[in-house]
Amino acid sequence: MRLQWFSAALVSFFFGSMGVAAAQDGCAERTRVLEFLAENYQETPISRGIANNGGLIEILTAADGSTWTILITMPDGHTCMVAAGSDWGQLPSAVQSAEVEADPGA
Repeated sequence: MRLQWFSAALVSFFFGSMGVAAAQDGCAERTRVLEFLAENYQETPISRGIANNGGLIEILTAADGSTWTILITMPDGHTCMVAAGSDWGQLPSAVQSAEVEADPGA
C-alpha cells in the first residue's frame, strides 16, 4: 500500500522535472527522493552497500522505526524505491554476538 502511495506522490511531486514513466515506477533523482523521505517520513539512511550491478542499496528508517524504505541508486543518479513498510526493528549483528560470546565479561 505504501509503495503505491509513494509512487503516486512521486508522480505529482516530480512531474515537472522527470518523465512520467520514471515517477510512476517510484524513481527520481536521488537528492529529491532523499529530501522527500526526510520531509514526509523523517527517514534517514541507516545502512548501505554496493550491489553486483553497481547500484548503491540504501536502507532508510524513521528514528522510531515506524517506517522504512529500501532504495537503489544507479551510477547515473537514478534512484528507485525497492520496498517500503512499517515497524522496522534492528537485530544484533553477527559480529557483535560473536564478540559477546568470546568475551562474556564485556
